[in-house]
Amino acid sequence: MTFTKPAKFDLSFTGINLKNLGFNSNSTVDFVYMSDDGKTELILKNECKIKWNSQTLYTKKAELPHFSRYVFVKKAL
Repeated sequence: MTFTKPAKFDLSFTGINLKNLGFNSNSTVDFVYMSDDGKTELILKNECKIKWNSQTLYTKKAELPHFSRYVFVKKAL
């Protein structure tokens, strides 16, 4: 099912140990759609960042075209 107009979506995870997830202070993050075969597709959004002082991953106003599997991923340097 594809939406006629993308749903705007804000999401944050706070208080998690980002180092245990493979992130470090040089890491950057993105919020993407992930298909069943593991391929990713970028999602339009206003921002997607890591706040190290509060151990938070967040995205703001991500434009979801459909209900599905969306994930935070570490960007390659």
